[in-house]
Amino acid sequence: MKKLVFFILLAALCACQSKPNGSAEELSVSPATIKAGYNLDSYELEVVSNAAWTAEIEGTDGNAVSWLTLTRASGRGNASIKVRVLENKFSDSRTSMIVFKTAGGLKETVSVVQEGNTASDIDSDSAVLKVGTWNIERPTSELNYSLGYWPNRREGAIETIRKANFDIIGTQEASKDMLDDIQSGLTGYEWFGSRRIDYPNRNGILYKTARLKLLENGHFFYSRTPDVDYSTWEEDVAHQQYNCCWGKFQDKRTGTIFYLFNNHFHSSYESKLQPMRDSLRCWDARLLKEKVAQIAGESFALCTGDFNATEEWYSNVTGQKVHDARIGYVELVKGGILIDSRFVAENKINDNEASGVGFLVTGQSETDSKYDHVFLSSLASGGYRVTLYEVITDSYLMTHQGVYTTYDPKQGVAPGEQFQSNPSDHRPVAATILLIP
Repeated sequence: MKKLVFFILLAALCACQSKPNGSAEELSVSPATIKAGYNLDSYELEVVSNAAWTAEIEGTDGNAVSWLTLTRASGRGNASIKVRVLENKFSDSRTSMIVFKTAGGLKETVSVVQEGNTASDIDSDSAVLKVGTWNIERPTSELNYSLGYWPNRREGAIETIRKANFDIIGTQEASKDMLDDIQSGLTGYEWFGSRRIDYPNRNGILYKTARLKLLENGHFFYSRTPDVDYSTWEEDVAHQQYNCCWGKFQDKRTGTIFYLFNNHFHSSYESKLQPMRDSLRCWDARLLKEKVAQIAGESFALCTGDFNATEEWYSNVTGQKVHDARIGYVELVKGGILIDSRFVAENKINDNEASGVGFLVTGQSETDSKYDHVFLSSLASGGYRVTLYEVITDSYLMTHQGVYTTYDPKQGVAPGEQFQSNPSDHRPVAATILLIP
């Protein structure tokens, strides 16, 4: 008898837990569809429920949605919610979903369809700009260092850029001859760069002339006298003139004016100089932010480069932590002026892959770190969305053209032997950006 009473009470308790307030969950939302004009506007949704619920905005293509906002994203019981729809500046319409759910599994979906801007002749596809950065590694004429020998990797470098289809890319370390080769091997590109030609600090900007119009360009050096050519910080005992070249462009499709600042910060690998190099990169970062504000102002600005700084520890191929390379990176993002495209991208490909990897695809000799970045300026008065971030991992079959190298035994390959190699000891990093007029 006692057991029977126990099971009756247990069943009653479970029934009470599954039915709040003694009744089943209810959820309805109206209207089921919002048809919005292209102008900025607000619309009201009515939620009728006897349970706790959440609301989440979802893109129909799986991407994040930036043109819709809700006054609240959760609640309990009945509620009114305002949906704010931003102005659509493109000619094509757009659709999103607002999904309401309860803990018990009830689900209601509201469709939001915003019409295209009849006054615009720009569709969102044509406003996409693909931006890249790539340290292509200095040219080496010594045949015994065939992994870096430019004729040995030239076609791979050209094919990588062609396949990526960059609209604009900042390069580091490539000499004038290398950039001339790349331009000759591609169709529709031109380049310009900082005045220093030799290793390691020729910075170039390669861009599609059919898409972009170069309005102005310049450069500065990382030093206390940045406008003095070939100057450097007095504390840089290696006297390497690191610099930034920049260009002011107009996008011929959208009319958007933007700047690109292409950089190479002080290097990282000399352990005995490391504490000072960390300080130099911090100074580089501060000067870059000052120059972006001074030159670009409220115009949209991008900063590409090999910054020799990462949000992680600088580690060698065995995973050993060599030093804390976050110091320069922290200074770059400090104050919120520069935003790393990796962390605001709606979609990512190979985002956990390193960008500094060495030439050989296997047995790589260099570090396993992300020190190549595409930053965006937060000072811009216009809008943008980073729709995709990617670390490009293309490699090619190459043939050793010299004697066994002693530069790094792990990269030793016999003369005439074929090997799978990256076209540089860095990988290209790409950010696809939707320019919003």
